[in-house]
Amino acid sequence: MFRSLPKLMVLKIENCQISQLPELAFAGLNKLEELTIKHTSLSLIHENSFRPLPKLRLLELVASGVRHMPNLCNIKTLRTLNISHNDISSYDKTGVRCDDSGDNIPNLEVLDVSYNSIEHIPVWFGDSFPNLKRLTSSDNNISVIEQNTLNKLTQLMWLDLSNNSMTEFERDVIRNCSNLQVLALGSNPVETLPQGIIANHTKLSHLFLHNLSLTDNIWNEFLLLKRLGELSLHSNRISRINNQVMERMPLLIELDLSNNSITYFNIFTFKDQYRLRNLNLSNNLIQSIPKQAFKFVHSLKSLDLSKNNITDFSKSAFKGLRKLKLVDLSQNSLLTLQPEVFVALPALRTLNLSHNTLTVYPSFHDMKSVDILDLSHNNLSAVDITTFYGLSAVTDLNLRHNQLDYIPHGVFQHCRKLETLCLSDNDIRDISAGGFLKLENLLKLDLSFNKLTETVTVLSNLPNLMELDLSFNFITKVYRGQFPDSVQKIDLSRNAINYIAPFTFRTMHQLKNVRIDFNNLTSLPVLSVEISRNAHPKPTFYISANPLSCDCSLSWLKGVMDGDAGNVDLYPNIVDIVLVLCTTVYDSDPKPFRVVPRSHFLCSYREKCEYNCPCCGVEQCFCKYQCPESCSCLMSDDKTNIHKVHCENRNLTSVPESIPKAVTELLLDGNNITSIPDGAFIGLDNVKTIYLNNSNVRYFGNASFQGLNDVVDIYLNENALHTIPSFTFNALNKLERIYLNNNDIQTIKKTAFQDLLALKLLSLANNSIHTIPLDFVSNVSNKTIFSLGGNPWSCGLKFVCSFSDFVTTNSGRIKDISNVKCARKRAESDDIQYSISLLDERVKKQCGLNKTEYINSTISKTKSIGKDIHITALIIISIATGIIAGVLLIAYWKRDLIKVWCFIKYGWRVHNNADDEYEEIQRPFDAFLSYSNKDQKFVIDHLAPRLEHGERKFKLCLHYRDFPVGACIAETIVRSIECSKRTIMLISDNFLQSEWCRYEFQTAHHQVLTEKKNRLIIVLLHDINQNKLDSQLKLYFKTRTYLKFNDPWFWDKLYYAMPN
Repeated sequence: MFRSLPKLMVLKIENCQISQLPELAFAGLNKLEELTIKHTSLSLIHENSFRPLPKLRLLELVASGVRHMPNLCNIKTLRTLNISHNDISSYDKTGVRCDDSGDNIPNLEVLDVSYNSIEHIPVWFGDSFPNLKRLTSSDNNISVIEQNTLNKLTQLMWLDLSNNSMTEFERDVIRNCSNLQVLALGSNPVETLPQGIIANHTKLSHLFLHNLSLTDNIWNEFLLLKRLGELSLHSNRISRINNQVMERMPLLIELDLSNNSITYFNIFTFKDQYRLRNLNLSNNLIQSIPKQAFKFVHSLKSLDLSKNNITDFSKSAFKGLRKLKLVDLSQNSLLTLQPEVFVALPALRTLNLSHNTLTVYPSFHDMKSVDILDLSHNNLSAVDITTFYGLSAVTDLNLRHNQLDYIPHGVFQHCRKLETLCLSDNDIRDISAGGFLKLENLLKLDLSFNKLTETVTVLSNLPNLMELDLSFNFITKVYRGQFPDSVQKIDLSRNAINYIAPFTFRTMHQLKNVRIDFNNLTSLPVLSVEISRNAHPKPTFYISANPLSCDCSLSWLKGVMDGDAGNVDLYPNIVDIVLVLCTTVYDSDPKPFRVVPRSHFLCSYREKCEYNCPCCGVEQCFCKYQCPESCSCLMSDDKTNIHKVHCENRNLTSVPESIPKAVTELLLDGNNITSIPDGAFIGLDNVKTIYLNNSNVRYFGNASFQGLNDVVDIYLNENALHTIPSFTFNALNKLERIYLNNNDIQTIKKTAFQDLLALKLLSLANNSIHTIPLDFVSNVSNKTIFSLGGNPWSCGLKFVCSFSDFVTTNSGRIKDISNVKCARKRAESDDIQYSISLLDERVKKQCGLNKTEYINSTISKTKSIGKDIHITALIIISIATGIIAGVLLIAYWKRDLIKVWCFIKYGWRVHNNADDEYEEIQRPFDAFLSYSNKDQKFVIDHLAPRLEHGERKFKLCLHYRDFPVGACIAETIVRSIECSKRTIMLISDNFLQSEWCRYEFQTAHHQVLTEKKNRLIIVLLHDINQNKLDSQLKLYFKTRTYLKFNDPWFWDKLYYAMPN
């Protein structure tokens, strides 16, 4: 591969899907000096992968899943080897153990094996690297260091053994490492460090002894360490600072004593640390700061005193710190501050006073260099125009979680460079019209968790505002011009918004994200969310958790979802559409938006005018619709052109007058309209469907349906009709279906259905029809389907033979042909004496013989079935039924296993819904994997490769690969679950301890409840304690099927649960 690059000296391979390195993988790179491979999945490295590389000086194989390195002893030029962040379990597998002949790697100076699984440092290690200067073995599981192993590394200058499993260090473990300059032993579970282990290493400049349970005795180890420039002792049990020892460390630049039990220090503690730049005393028990406590620390730039018990300090506490840039006094017990206590800090950039009990603002006069000021979580209330006077350079001001209730005029006018202002979690009810005066540079404003009911135009004067958070307030209405056009993100969620004015977002050309979810919106017209054509990419909107009504004002969104919308450039991207619920005019219970049919997006009206109607104010207007009294009228948008008039079940006795001429569906069923006069529907030439069923209709005339020129369906079933007159449906050229079943029809005129060439269905079933003019079929389309069953057809020979020929010839057009029978009534009553199918062979035979008036010659034979045959058949049926029942019970008991077997054996999926498959096609990922970061090794090594590269290749959404960097994690989780056909959750003890994992389960569980489709696949990695499960997970395990990784059928069941 690389033979054409003989002069290449540096090669870096990062984030590539490489699974193995073959023999002589880099052959031809004879001048290569540096080789870096990062973030791959190397499961196999050939023993000769790195041969020949005669000039290689640096080799890095980082975060690539390496378990075993090939032997590197032949690379004599190697100086630096970095194999950190892999899965190497011992030094024997690092590739640097050479044979006993002394064939080692003589020039190796830097070795980094951090973040692996190494458990001990072997005895051969010390003899192998005579020139090793830097060894990093941190973040492993090292618990044993063989005797004298490290003492042989006499050239060692850097040793990092932090974050391992060492329970003790021998006193002489690094005795001969006299050149050590950097030593890190922190975060090991030792009880104590042996006396003298560090004391004689006088060349040390950086020492890290954090989290070792050290006490005050440790100070004696530092008496000879005069070159120490950085000392980290955080997270120990130190209670005091030894002034005598501090005198002997004049070169200290970094000192971290945080998270100890130090109670005090005095003016002489740091008198010799004139070079000290960063001092961290946070999370101790300090109650006060002495006068001029830092008088001699002239170089100090960062001072952290947070998380102590400081209640007050003198005006001169920080005197002399003219280079100090950061002061952190957060999480103390400060009630008040001395006036101008910070004035003597001319270089101060960051001041953190949060999480105290301040009730009075300190003076900020002449603090012209402060860039970040945090006053959050105090008890500060009223502000005035002088409060922030002097903060001319501040760019970030945090006043969150105080007691502010009003923002007066000009309060921030002196902070003209302010870019971020946080006022959340207060009691702000009102903001003055000039509350944000002169904040031309403000980019981000947070007013969430307040009591605002409106903002009017107070925010429109912020010309460069990009992010605005108004969530968790009491805002009810949003108006155009309320927000500046520069805004990119607006959060209006968790308010009480019930109205958004048209074109509110139309002029915001840089808009990216809008949250209006969790409000009181019942309607969302397209004009309310219309965006700028110049907004690229399209802004994302969140609208779920509103009591939306799926009416005509929201049908635009259904059109977008169905891919049937115009002007899509003006519509935002609704990212939480799968979570949106709404009611309709037909269903008051909220339903998922995506399952509501487009035809249900209707608005009711009593009076409505067409667009641009010139006479809308006049009573008699040709373009004004008035809904008939006792009826309800519904209209869609212009796109679907649905107009329904509901007059059903209103006890009407006649067809209402003044039915809107634009009606497309007229419902008059369930009334008592006994007759339909001629011309009752004149002018209703847009009607497609008319319902007159179950209305006791007894009569209609030849011209009753005149005017219904576009009608397609007429429902006249379940009435009391006796006769169908001639030419009743004449001129209804588009009529496709007529329902006349379940009446008392006895007579049908020959021309009743004449010229209905579009007719597809004629239902005459369950009437009292005895005979019918058989040539009526010639008057309709040859594609018409008939329903003729349930009528007492005549058994007269002449009719029955002709009718039988008709039935036989048109058998494919009679959908209830098996129920078409001739019947003979008893003379003394209307009871049927007998009936026989017109397809019966006996009918054909009788018609052929032509001997008798009635088809009765074989009736008696039909009635005389032998008793023996009957009993035998009964026994056989009983036995067969028992066998079938047993098989069905076994099949039901093992139904899940049978489904899996059928899928694996033949590729069959039981109950596979075509609609579900179509919907799933819209989701780009086959599955989203939810797991704890501690189980990522199992995902990378086992689950993901088998699913993505196995016999059935699936497209997975994975945390470490597919989550966008810097994006909101909660939003990314929701979006990932919505974009995946399945969600696979790997349940383990690690999973149960992760907050984000529980959030992912709740999101996926919410999707199951919302969609009423189980897209969630639970995989149990090992047995877990049921008491660790929260209520939702415990209920899920009791009521749902889940997979176990140790199940021999695991992979087959998982493949079956995955989508096609």
